[in-house]
Amino acid sequence: MKYIQVLKLGPILFLTIPENLNDALAQSLEEALLEQQALTKADAIVIDISSLEIIDSFMARVISETANASSLMDAKVIIVGMSPVATITLLELGMRMEHIETALDLEAALDKLGYALVKTKKTIHPLDSLTEPNKK
Repeated sequence: MKYIQVLKLGPILFLTIPENLNDALAQSLEEALLEQQALTKADAIVIDISSLEIIDSFMARVISETANASSLMDAKVIIVGMSPVATITLLELGMRMEHIETALDLEAALDKLGYALVKTKKTIHPLDSLTEPNKK
C-alpha cells in the first residue's frame, strides 16, 4: 500500500490527494492526516486536489469526510486546486462542507491563513567564488 505523505510548514499541514485513490488508500489518507494533526496540533490544513481530473462520488466523499474530520479537530481547512468540473460535481452530489474554505491555489490559501510569500533578493557575484582568499 502506498504511503500518504503529510507535509508540515509551521502550524500548517499540507496534503495532496493522489490521482489514483482506492478504498484502502483513502482510509490511510484520512488516518494519516488526523494522526499528524493530533501530533502537531496544526492550526490549519491545506488539502490539494489539483491532481484530480475527475471527481466521482467516492472521491467526493473522501474529500468531504477528510476535510470535515480535520475541521472537527479544530483546524481551519482550505481545499485548493478545485477545477470548475470538480466544483460542479461536488454540488451535484450534494456534498456538504460548511466549515471548509476553498482557494484557487496554494498562494491564495496561505493568504487566507494570514501568510504571504515574500521574495528576498540574494546577490551572488560569480567572480566572488573564484577569487583567492586574502593572504596575510
